[in-house]
Amino acid sequence: MTDIPADVQIHVDAANLAESQGNHAGRAAAATAALNAWGAAMRPTPSAEPQDAVGASARLAHLQKDPAWRGKYFNGDQEARAEFGKLTGMVAAADPIDLVMNGVAPPDGVDENSGMTPSGRDLVAGAKHLSEIGFTTGEIREVLTGKLEDDTGPLTPAEIAAGAAGGQRWLDRATKDATFRKSLLEGDRSAREMFDRICAVVAAGKGTP
Repeated sequence: MTDIPADVQIHVDAANLAESQGNHAGRAAAATAALNAWGAAMRPTPSAEPQDAVGASARLAHLQKDPAWRGKYFNGDQEARAEFGKLTGMVAAADPIDLVMNGVAPPDGVDENSGMTPSGRDLVAGAKHLSEIGFTTGEIREVLTGKLEDDTGPLTPAEIAAGAAGGQRWLDRATKDATFRKSLLEGDRSAREMFDRICAVVAAGKGTP
């Protein structure tokens, strides 16, 4: 069982005491304070000196929810603007795949493909989905980069293209198979994992020059 932080326990005790005294307003106020304290404990303030892009992203998200900081920034405060520039620079300079693998949406580029280019949030959601159905961290990175490997090392573009062609043939057959379609639509985990793995191979092949 999760230990209750000391500052949360203080408010819990106050709520219990107020209840025993029939002080309903006091109990409600203490319970609200306990919830707020618990929320703060579960979401600690990110470091003001992040060491990497993931930390910088967390710090940015924290600052953007802070009305006082936002006021300073929009009023031209030089320190706030300098911090914003430093943090956004760290995020922009990072490997977008590293960001996605840590659950951080990388900055979106200009979409020149009429919505066919996935957004940073789409990539994070996709990586999360692949993890949930059993893909390893290494496999997810392969899917995101389009650089597939086997036991001997990275596959050549020709090997990736050949795998994609074979995967496409498998998909063509599978989507015409009533039994497989039924399993997929009903959420069968094995069918879904197989389908997603083949789709990843096909996508990697199409993204290889």
